[in-house]
Amino acid sequence: MIAFLSLVLLTFPAIADTIPDGPFSYPGLYSREVIVVDPENSPLLENAYLDLKSQLHETFTEKDILQTTLLYVRENLFDLELCTDQNVIRFLLQFMDKGPEIPLETFLEKKIGVCRHLALTTTYLLERLTKDRLLDGKAYLIREQIPSGRHGWTLFLSQSGAWHLDSYWEILENGKTDAGFFHLCQKYGKRTMERQQLRWQNVN
Repeated sequence: MIAFLSLVLLTFPAIADTIPDGPFSYPGLYSREVIVVDPENSPLLENAYLDLKSQLHETFTEKDILQTTLLYVRENLFDLELCTDQNVIRFLLQFMDKGPEIPLETFLEKKIGVCRHLALTTTYLLERLTKDRLLDGKAYLIREQIPSGRHGWTLFLSQSGAWHLDSYWEILENGKTDAGFFHLCQKYGKRTMERQQLRWQNVN
């Protein structure tokens, strides 16, 4: 049996982990949902990465690559009309008798998910691009409390900024710029983004 590594992210103030090597699991919103990623047994995820990689041009800037990845996840890997809490709950009910571990690959097969599934996929793809030296930085999966409830997105830290990628809401901003931070505060709340600033400062 594969020993799955639990991915635990501290909510505040420092980032503890990002996407590890090998199989790992990630807790979903519900007690009966543990999202499992096994790169060696995820053909859809692997094909998605290779397809995304083929679409990146040598002239692309860091922002171009991040934007392309965000849109690729939204437009190619998930059907946003299916990506609602109600649909995901109904989908999870199919696995009630099979245990809480559900491969991310299963969500990709049905193109169904919500913020955490899109964020996990985005973070995984960015981490792969970083390992292949197409990006220079580190990708982190973030789960935070915002005024409307719990939400998930991807943080990509690099020399040029703290990039906030929300594939579910189609938002890409550099939080280290005044304009970017202002826009993020409008969408996610000022207190939430002030906590994010502490995250950026606590990452080596």
